[in-house]
Amino acid sequence: MPELRLTLGGALRALRSPAARQIHYDEQNVFSTSLGHLGLPGSSRWWTGGFGDQTLDTAVVLIRRRAGMTRVGFASFVHDVLARALFEAGAAELRSHVFAPWFPALHNTPGVSHDNPPHLRYHGALVIGAKPTEGMSSLLESMPVTQAVLSQDRYCTALHAYKVEQSVPIVIDGRPVAAKDRGFRDLASDGDSGARQGARGAGRR
Repeated sequence: MPELRLTLGGALRALRSPAARQIHYDEQNVFSTSLGHLGLPGSSRWWTGGFGDQTLDTAVVLIRRRAGMTRVGFASFVHDVLARALFEAGAAELRSHVFAPWFPALHNTPGVSHDNPPHLRYHGALVIGAKPTEGMSSLLESMPVTQAVLSQDRYCTALHAYKVEQSVPIVIDGRPVAAKDRGFRDLASDGDSGARQGARGAGRR
């Protein structure tokens, strides 16, 4: 999978809040493709704290729903099966998201092409953090998780996992964080040749 920069905050755009403008800037970046995904009320769950803990090994899993599977059934699988299993396995950071249906009219940010063919769309996401002493592998190989993924073929066509190299807050305590104060670094300057994105990916089916 290619590298990408992921912004989990599409719901802010619907509110036209000041923080939403920061998401617009990500979408207008000519060097990468960023498409916001809206979430309906109650579509995201924060299972733990842990955001901003740079000591955690963190990954983002982007999920595609299987054709013919209902949105309600898919949401239940993401939240009540996958996320719950990760929580029971001891994830140090855990968030689950189910995105609203894709409607181009809702993604009307200026100067951005919103071509998003159905076979490339994502319908949900998991943010998973593990303590370095325990390791991401141990978390994913735990009994609750291995049991949960046995039924993933029924609900999903693909799960793409990305290792997070840096998390940058856009909003803290309800207030947007100015770009100069976010602490985002150019990963290319750290010796990662050509890498300018916040996550590195590996596909998984």
